[in-house]
Amino acid sequence: MSKEVDQNEPMETRARARKASRSKDMLSSLEIRVVNLEESVGDMKETLKVALTRMEELREDSKEFVLDSLRSTLDKLKGRDEALEALLTAMKEEIVELKGKLRICKVALGSGMLASGPKQRHVDIPKLEKFKGIRSAKEVDNFLWELEQYFRTIGIEDDATKVNTASICFSDVALLWWRRRSTDEKRGGTTIGTWEEFQRELKKQFNPQHTEKEARAKLRRLTQQGTVRDYVREFSELMLQISDLNEKEAFYWFEDGLKMWAKQEFASPRYHRIDQSYGQGRKFL
Repeated sequence: MSKEVDQNEPMETRARARKASRSKDMLSSLEIRVVNLEESVGDMKETLKVALTRMEELREDSKEFVLDSLRSTLDKLKGRDEALEALLTAMKEEIVELKGKLRICKVALGSGMLASGPKQRHVDIPKLEKFKGIRSAKEVDNFLWELEQYFRTIGIEDDATKVNTASICFSDVALLWWRRRSTDEKRGGTTIGTWEEFQRELKKQFNPQHTEKEARAKLRRLTQQGTVRDYVREFSELMLQISDLNEKEAFYWFEDGLKMWAKQEFASPRYHRIDQSYGQGRKFL
């Protein structure tokens, strides 16, 4: 009996050893598989990270592309808007000019200037020069004087027609001023109702500051240095820049600035007005 037990023990021991060996092999295999899985997971994480990074880059690139496209489109639309606005402004200005010319034609028709007939008298209508808005009292006065001659020639008497006709002659700085002035009127600003108001506004805008004060001071100090021709011309230019210069004051300054020999020519009582003094002065031209 004891011998049978002794013979069975080695067999059981060997069986247990084989089981243990198989278990170790399985464990080793599992460990290898776990390591492989961990490596695979690590590779997958790295791949996923690269993919996410690339996706982010693509998203930024797409975003920038879309923004650039939108900016380009907006710039093109803005350029078209500016071109359309400039065209619209030019058309409005042309319409205003045409309306002014139409009013002039109506006035001319009303006065009978354009009527046909054997008794019609030909009248040369002066061509109006453009006023660019030079800040000079002389330029402003000459422009207004030419307008007055034009109105008188074609028979314009209505103040509104005079103002519209004058505005047609504006260009450059003067035209910008008039456009701004017209816009202010539409927004409730003060309106220009008469031709006198228009002239005051024009002089206020384009006459240099203190023009009259400086012209009066120069006129008071002016003396004849050369010929009477030069003296009369200088005196006339300064006198035109002073709006409230009376006849007596002008005659006194004119005579006071002459040389002694010229004063003697004006000593006659016949020359007590400035226009008479000018007439006498032309004898020396």
